[in-house]
Amino acid sequence: MVLPDTPQPALLRDIIEWDVGNWARCLPYWREWIPSNGVEPLRVLAVGERNGGMSLWFARMGCRVVCTDVDGPTPLAKEIHQRHGVTDRIEYAAASLMGLPYEADSFDIVACKSVIGGVKGIRKVRSSRTLENHGLAVEEARRVLRPGGLFLGAENLRGNVLHQWVRLRRHRGNLGWRHMSPVELDWLLREFSEREVKPFGFIGAGNGEGRWNRWRGKMEEWLSRCLPRDWLYIGFFRARK
Repeated sequence: MVLPDTPQPALLRDIIEWDVGNWARCLPYWREWIPSNGVEPLRVLAVGERNGGMSLWFARMGCRVVCTDVDGPTPLAKEIHQRHGVTDRIEYAAASLMGLPYEADSFDIVACKSVIGGVKGIRKVRSSRTLENHGLAVEEARRVLRPGGLFLGAENLRGNVLHQWVRLRRHRGNLGWRHMSPVELDWLLREFSEREVKPFGFIGAGNGEGRWNRWRGKMEEWLSRCLPRDWLYIGFFRARK
């Protein structure tokens, strides 16, 4: 498998979709752990895919990808994959982390971006969006990984009081999400043999293009090094079964 160079801006938008300048930093962080010398293509399960961004990234590396969402990926996902010429490496399915329709030890990688915090134990019951059910979702990801397989993700963290206030104002108290702390995210990964959580981001870096957004990106790097981990709003993680 050949790891591609850093994607160009238009491709990054298709992969990451929003707040590209910050969330795209998950890609080189994950890539450090992805083996590149295998003969057979890696088998990847991408969950909560919606428009198929993670699947696009892995397929471009030559992986065989199963692109899933609870009701299946959107039609736009297939259009994007076709535009980038990777449809021969991707299959599509409806699947949920609360009960994946796959045998144990089936995948080399399970990947998700902004997924775990939205998982509910009972789909139509908002109160079932709990830390315990998120733990069950992570355990389900671990179950379908082969020994030594990787769980790679990026999640919305709670951030500091400013982030929490902005979310409440923007969504009028109806968040539809459970934002976790770095400690909680680490706890969710506790059964893996090796794990890392890297909080990042305080102000947002836009799409990463243009002088202003590039300056914001540099500022984010500095703030993410200097501020307490609990003040940052994205949690990148990588864990090995």
